[in-house]
Amino acid sequence: MAKPTLYTQEQIEEYTAQGLWTTATIAGFWDRNAAEYPNREAIVDSRIRLTWLEGNRWINRLALGFLEMGLKRDDVVVLQLPNSVELTLLRVACEKAGLVCLPALISLRQREMEYILVHTEA
Repeated sequence: MAKPTLYTQEQIEEYTAQGLWTTATIAGFWDRNAAEYPNREAIVDSRIRLTWLEGNRWINRLALGFLEMGLKRDDVVVLQLPNSVELTLLRVACEKAGLVCLPALISLRQREMEYILVHTEA
């Protein structure tokens, strides 16, 4: 199982109490913006344009799909995709499902990917 942070629970509580950190998440911003600005354009690449609501639906379906596949909190998911709408939404879906997302460069080859997959237990 991956350890997603180097910070102790005490450090996290201290930094949050000092106002240095908040409990806000990217997934939370998507939820809020989907509710407040559902029809405004949220994310665009050369092939896809999505509103906040469309993107959030995509994120929720992916997060649920990860959990239905049997992935558990702090499991590592390696993503090897180009910079795209899909990569961004997959990263948010991992966060929402409690998974650790590890984006890998698309230029990595089989041996490099094997190393990452073995050492992260993805």
